[in-house]
Amino acid sequence: DGLYINSNVREMSKLNHYTKFNSLAIDGGGTGRSPKKCKEQLKASKSKLINHFNNVLPNYDYVTIISSSDGGWGNGSIFILANIIKQLNSDMPVNLVITIPPITSRRLSLENTLSLWEDILKLQGDMDNCNSEEERREVSKINSLICIDNDKMKNESEFNTKVAKLLL
Repeated sequence: DGLYINSNVREMSKLNHYTKFNSLAIDGGGTGRSPKKCKEQLKASKSKLINHFNNVLPNYDYVTIISSSDGGWGNGSIFILANIIKQLNSDMPVNLVITIPPITSRRLSLENTLSLWEDILKLQGDMDNCNSEEERREVSKINSLICIDNDKMKNESEFNTKVAKLLL
């Protein structure tokens, strides 16, 4: 069983294995599409997150963080959440499912996406100096990454259905 984290309960509720017990919806209170503002909010409540994860992580085999890459809250939370989870349990698999916006999106969406990719590279660690797959697993804080091309979807319902199928 896994723990699913998102800032949008409606998106997670489409997953077949979703329950209120195996999910964590973090209410960002609005970040104005600013990953930086999200990171500031999470840093301010880091001890609260650590307490929560200390209580729930022992009940799960993996964590999946679901986010768009172009917004503020989900995008800004990935780096901090993955680090906290790995700090508490270095063996816990952390999986990312992110959507990539259309290339025709607003500049801010594309800049936020680039910011997330930079965070993912930091989470991945220094893979260039790893000599084996085992070393790569030890260095990286993420175990898998699924990217969904949001350019081909017509609405949020279609996106939720695609995510649910990918995670089953």
